[in-house]
Amino acid sequence: MVHPDEYWQSTQPAYKHVYGEDGDVWLPWEWTDDFRLRNFIYPMYLAMPMQLCKTLGVDTNLVIRYLPYIAHMPVVLLNDLFMWKVGKRVVGRDASRLGFLIYFFNRFETMHLIRTLTNSIEQMFTLVAFYYYLDQKNKFTMNTVILTTLISIAFMMRNTSPVGWIPLLAIKVLREGSLVPFLISGLFVALPILFFCVWVDTTMYKADTWVLTGYNFLEMNILHGLSKTFGEDNFWWYITHQIPFNCSILLPFVFASTLWYHPKICIKQNNTAYLTFYTIFYLCFFGFISHKEARFMLPIWPFLMLTTAELLSNILKSKRLSSLFAWVIKIYIIVEILTLYVMETKFRGLYKVRAELAAMEPPIHSAYLSEPLWSPHYTIMHRQDSPIKIYTANQNPMFYR
Repeated sequence: MVHPDEYWQSTQPAYKHVYGEDGDVWLPWEWTDDFRLRNFIYPMYLAMPMQLCKTLGVDTNLVIRYLPYIAHMPVVLLNDLFMWKVGKRVVGRDASRLGFLIYFFNRFETMHLIRTLTNSIEQMFTLVAFYYYLDQKNKFTMNTVILTTLISIAFMMRNTSPVGWIPLLAIKVLREGSLVPFLISGLFVALPILFFCVWVDTTMYKADTWVLTGYNFLEMNILHGLSKTFGEDNFWWYITHQIPFNCSILLPFVFASTLWYHPKICIKQNNTAYLTFYTIFYLCFFGFISHKEARFMLPIWPFLMLTTAELLSNILKSKRLSSLFAWVIKIYIIVEILTLYVMETKFRGLYKVRAELAAMEPPIHSAYLSEPLWSPHYTIMHRQDSPIKIYTANQNPMFYR
């Protein structure tokens, strides 16, 4: 368990869509008719193989527990592929090899990317879109269509996802004359996608009026400050706490490369430091949002790994320093593996108890769980023969206020 939204924004809504009629499947407050903050795109994707297995009668406990992660696997593979493709184009082949190494062993990346978080989808969409963004010029092409499609879907899934694109799209418009292609794409690509997503949400919520989950999310969390209910941190929290914690001994190189070395190389090669612009703007924007979480940093994480590798790769070419910094990288990998092991075993008890309840014979009729959000109740306690009735505590934030 990394974050409860791994389940309650994806696997559990998918389960409710498939099995909701067979039993009372409870979802958190964000999905209720009073709020309607969450989009159904990703849960519906996860629900399709679940529905197929139910129809075929092979929806055992083991299948339902693992199926969402099997469905999520293409996200991980695409993310890895485009991390490599973007790296080769922006920082070069040697730096990309090193970047992929430190990215692959980074515990923050490993813990989050393989989870069914919408933030994981956001990172993958960012990398793929950025690859096609690099080729965007002053003409409307298939690159423009793909770029617009990915940004539009990401926006509907997570309304803050276009933040880092603001300076990058501005650069394309001001320097390369991309305004007209973007306007055409916005009209003929973005608007139909946004309309389709709104229609899906309206249908799934069974609403009488159009459901704009993006507006509802911004209204409740930003305008009304509901997100503050779940914690507040100062502007510098990501820079002084989260990035240092997730980068360990590579921290000095992360800051030096992003703020100094990568822009320096780009200027020397007459290129634009897109990765630095995206990262700094993203951090500043999220710094002003009071409620902060580590997973919000996922879209910029591959960029940090690539710029860091660009600096380290150049250092490793030095005869005097190569041996020393090779050991720095080895120590980093060892630290990441050990820390990952400790953090990954922290919450296993939550799963063990529920799995034992689901496996009891004769099957239990119902269970009351005092904590409603910290584990995937329905998928992990799924029974093909006799569904378990699950009761949970109140988690409406207005209740706590």
